[in-house]
Amino acid sequence: MDHIDLTRGAADLAIRTQFPTEPELVSLHCALSQPAAYASKEYAATLTQPCDWPDIQWISCSKPYTTVQPRPMLERLISGFEPVFCSDNYLVQKAAFAEGLGAMIINCRPDDSLQKGGRVPIDAGGTLPQVESYIVCAKSMQHVPRLMAVVKHLIACL
Repeated sequence: MDHIDLTRGAADLAIRTQFPTEPELVSLHCALSQPAAYASKEYAATLTQPCDWPDIQWISCSKPYTTVQPRPMLERLISGFEPVFCSDNYLVQKAAFAEGLGAMIINCRPDDSLQKGGRVPIDAGGTLPQVESYIVCAKSMQHVPRLMAVVKHLIACL
């Protein structure tokens, strides 16, 4: 979740939520996903749906990532927002989700199965706007075969 300087070689690739504006960078692919509220089957069964955003126990990012979406959106939607669980590690958040501690906003491709990974959608009374994700690299790296092999697999995942 950190911003990596691709032009200085800190990494070969990045997945970003904004189109690159630096002249040394190029977007190799843009993918659309649909964020929505999801929970484990066990947690979802405890909710009366449709429900309001404040009625849901949310799992979210902790410092230093409190400015990473969807936390700012949840803070705007819910007065006095306090997640039921937060971590700076996404894998820990997913483990808390799997254990039924609360719900998360998860981006899904249009062709993803809603039941994938034991998650079920929560009706929170609305649809969130689609999100664009970009695979970005330095222009000097865009023709490196090993990099393009990785990009091919990333595209299949996005």
